[in-house]
Amino acid sequence: MLRRWSAALLLALALGGCAGLFSSFDVAPSGLRTSDDRLRRMLASGRAGAALEQLAPEGEADPGDALLRALYAGIVAHYAGEYELSNAAFELAVELSEDRRTTSVSRSALSLVASDRALPFQPSPSERLLIPYYAALNYLELGDTEGAAVEARRLSALLERYRTDDRADRWLHGLLRAFAGAVFEAAGERNDADVAYRNARALGVDSILAPTEGVRPAPDSLGDVVVLIERGFVAHRVEQSLAVLLLPEEIELFEDGDAEERAALAAQIAARVLAHAAEVLPEPGRRSATLFVTPPEGYTPPRPRRPTSEECERAATGDATKGGSGGSSRSGTGAGTARSGEEAMRCERRRERTPYLLRIAWPVYLRPPAPAAPLAVTLPDGRVELARASADISEAVIRDFQAERTALVARTIARGVTKLLVSRGLESELGEKGETAGRIAGVLGNVGTALLEQADTRSWHLLPGSIGMTRLRLPAGTHALSVPDGRGSSVDIGQVEVRPGRVTFVSARLFR
Repeated sequence: MLRRWSAALLLALALGGCAGLFSSFDVAPSGLRTSDDRLRRMLASGRAGAALEQLAPEGEADPGDALLRALYAGIVAHYAGEYELSNAAFELAVELSEDRRTTSVSRSALSLVASDRALPFQPSPSERLLIPYYAALNYLELGDTEGAAVEARRLSALLERYRTDDRADRWLHGLLRAFAGAVFEAAGERNDADVAYRNARALGVDSILAPTEGVRPAPDSLGDVVVLIERGFVAHRVEQSLAVLLLPEEIELFEDGDAEERAALAAQIAARVLAHAAEVLPEPGRRSATLFVTPPEGYTPPRPRRPTSEECERAATGDATKGGSGGSSRSGTGAGTARSGEEAMRCERRRERTPYLLRIAWPVYLRPPAPAAPLAVTLPDGRVELARASADISEAVIRDFQAERTALVARTIARGVTKLLVSRGLESELGEKGETAGRIAGVLGNVGTALLEQADTRSWHLLPGSIGMTRLRLPAGTHALSVPDGRGSSVDIGQVEVRPGRVTFVSARLFR
C-alpha cells in the first residue's frame, strides 16, 4: 500500500509541474494575469489613456468576458477623464449583470466538467455597489447633478438589496449611503437626501457627513465640499492548487455506493480541502505552489461492498463457459448474464485499483500592503482633516467571497467526482478491448482532468483598496486641496471651486 501511495505522489509531483506550465505561464509575480498586472501599473503611473486603448475587444488587456471588460473600461475611462465613455461602459455592465443574475443552466453544467471559468463572470455584491458610485462621480464631473441623482437612486436600491449587519459591510454601506445623500442634496432633492442620511446615521456615519434635522444648506458666504479619497488597489484573487489523493476504497464508493454514501464521502473530502485551503495564502511576490493533501494520519477509508472471492470465481467461470461455447452466447442473454458481467467488471476493478489525483484549483485573495497613514485632506491653511468615514474595499470583497465559499467547494468536489467517473468509465470501456488500452486511458484521464482544473481568479481588480470621505465647509471661492501621502509629503488634488450655499464634490486616488 505504501509503495502504491508513493507512486501516486510521484505522479502528482509530475502533474503539478505540468499544471504549472499551463496555468501560470501568463501570470505576473503579483499573481495577476500579466495583462492585468500591466493595467494596474499603467493606472498607477498616470497612463489611464494608454490603458484604455488596450481594453478593446481582442486587445492586449481584454479579459475575455464582456461584463468584466465593461467594468475595466468603465473605471479606466473614469481616470482618463473620458466620463461619457465611462458611463456607457458602466451602463453595459449593469445590463449584463442583471441578465446574468439567472445563471445559464447549460453553462453551469459545463462548469462541472471544465471549471468555474466556464461560467459568465458576475460581480460580487460589493463590486456591484461601486458601479453606480463611479457613474455618479462621472455625472458630477460633467456637471449633471440630475444624472448623478439617478445613479444615487440605483445605488440606494442596491444597498437595500444587499442590506446586511456584517461589520465590514456596514462601513462601506454607510459611506455609500452618505455619498448618495450628498448627491441628492446637490441635486436639490431634499426628501431623498434626508432618507439617505438617516440610513447612513443608522450605520454609524457621523452627523457631519449625514446632517440631522433635514438638509441645511451652507450660508451664502460658505459652501460645502465633499472629498472622496481612494487609495491603493483592492485585494485580488490568485490561484492556490490543492491535489487531493483519493484512496482506491474511496473511488470504489464513488462508483458503486448509493447517493447517501457518495454525499457523505464528498462532504468528508470537502472538509479535508477546506482545512488545508484555510491555512494557505500566497505571500506577495511569490507564485503559489501546489499543496498535496493526503488522508490524515489514522484515517480509516470507507469499506465499499465488494464481490466475495466465491462471486469472483463464479464470474470467472461464467466468462470461461461463454468463451468456449462457440458462439452460443445468444442463449445467455438476460438478467443473469448482465449481473454476471457486472460482477466480473467489479472483480477486475478489485484486482487493478490505483489511487486517483483529485486536483482542486482554489481561488484565494492576496491583499497588497496597505499604507499605515490614515486617509486625510490638507486644507489651504495647512490644517489636516481626517476622513470621517472610510471603507475597506478589500475586506468587503473578501467577505463576499467567504459567503460563497461553501457553494464553491461543493461545485469543485462535484466537478472532481464527475471527471473521476467519466475517466473510470472510459477506462473500463476501453479495458474491454484491451488491458493496455484501458490502463493508458486511465492514466490520460487522470492527467487530463488534473490539467483542466483552473481556479476562477477573475475579479474587478482595478478598484481601490479603500475609500475615505469627509465634508468641509469653506468660504466661497477657489481653494487648493491636497492629500498627505504618509511619507512626509502630499499629493495635490487640484483646485476646487466652492459655491455659496452649494455642495461640490472632489475625488482623488492615491496609488501608493
